[in-house]
Amino acid sequence: MGNAVHRFFLEGRRLSDRPSSLSPTCRSARAWTYQKPQSFRIRHNQANLLCFPYRGTLQPLAARKRRFSRIGTRSKKNRVGWCACRVHCTLRVLYALACRELATRDPKLGKLIERTGPFTLRVASSQSPFQALVESIVYQQLHGKAAATIHRRLLASFEPLCQPQGLAHPDPQHLLDCPNEQLRTAGLSHNKSLALRDLAAKTLDGTVPTLARIRRMSDEAIIEHLTQVRGIGRWTVEMLLIFRLGRPNVLPVDDYGVRKGFALTFQKLKPTQKVTPDLLPKADVMQKRAQRWQPWCSVASWYLWRACDLAAKKLPKT
Repeated sequence: MGNAVHRFFLEGRRLSDRPSSLSPTCRSARAWTYQKPQSFRIRHNQANLLCFPYRGTLQPLAARKRRFSRIGTRSKKNRVGWCACRVHCTLRVLYALACRELATRDPKLGKLIERTGPFTLRVASSQSPFQALVESIVYQQLHGKAAATIHRRLLASFEPLCQPQGLAHPDPQHLLDCPNEQLRTAGLSHNKSLALRDLAAKTLDGTVPTLARIRRMSDEAIIEHLTQVRGIGRWTVEMLLIFRLGRPNVLPVDDYGVRKGFALTFQKLKPTQKVTPDLLPKADVMQKRAQRWQPWCSVASWYLWRACDLAAKKLPKT
């Protein structure tokens, strides 16, 4: 994004491209501030969009702590306007912005975006890292329906313990204390049972961070922490970053779908052609091209997955 905000038209209003619209604390690729007419301000910090209205503006969380010293005896109505809200519509604004930037910087990717249509990824951000990784381990190397059945059986086996405590998901201590027979009955292999127990132990000792803590960590720090768990590799963490945490700048160069979509879009791979390893791009080739996509590599990756769907005629051409 750089230190200047580019001009875009969204919902009939022009976003300013003045460098002054970037606050001094928002000059990194991880936090941006956009200035709209009538002092309409949005601060975006990764997927955490905490905004607080004040005099027609949306202010960051830090501003809330200073408000009472500023507003003094303001009316109760104005104070109610300060209540926190997680603004999902702002994500749509930013993703529309991302698609326009990607299309401008990379015309070939822009053609793919035009054929595919709007970016429709929905982030499941309510799960804790522990819960998301339990599901990831269960789903590894299995067909979706079979994995869903095993995951459902696993959760059902803990219902007698979870329901009295008002829990919808077993906690790490439940997994450590349960007998091996319970995991085998759910359909888990020996290796996956060991991986789940290691995940539970590393969650209790703090290696696997809480949801509140992980939202403040960088992508690489999250990868470094979570890959210490047995059975969790870089690809698994990258999927969590994209689909659970909504991180905007992740490029899973080892993902088969992303590599195939890259070959279809940029290397003239034909949809009817049999895909062999030598036809798929190497990581350094993808990373070089992805320099144009910063800081929206997750959005670009999503469209590369859609390129595979278009080739398989799973999506209507737009």
